[in-house]
Amino acid sequence: MAIEQITYEEFIKKIDELEKRYRSDEKGFPPGAKEKGLEICEKFRREVAEGGPENFEYWIDTVYGLPMHKPIKREE
Repeated sequence: MAIEQITYEEFIKKIDELEKRYRSDEKGFPPGAKEKGLEICEKFRREVAEGGPENFEYWIDTVYGLPMHKPIKREE
């Protein structure tokens, strides 16, 4: 897996693109994959909204084009 850091805006744009694809009539998805993909997109949006966008780092898997996020660890 090759990953690179992206901005919050790029993260949201990729989530939007994935949701659009999952809602399309595109063929080739295994049974239940579209529904699961939409659930994951919703979960990612919710986690970032609840934690505050500024409190996460954003990454993208450059092989599969999948976005990822993780909380920023603060030094206390």
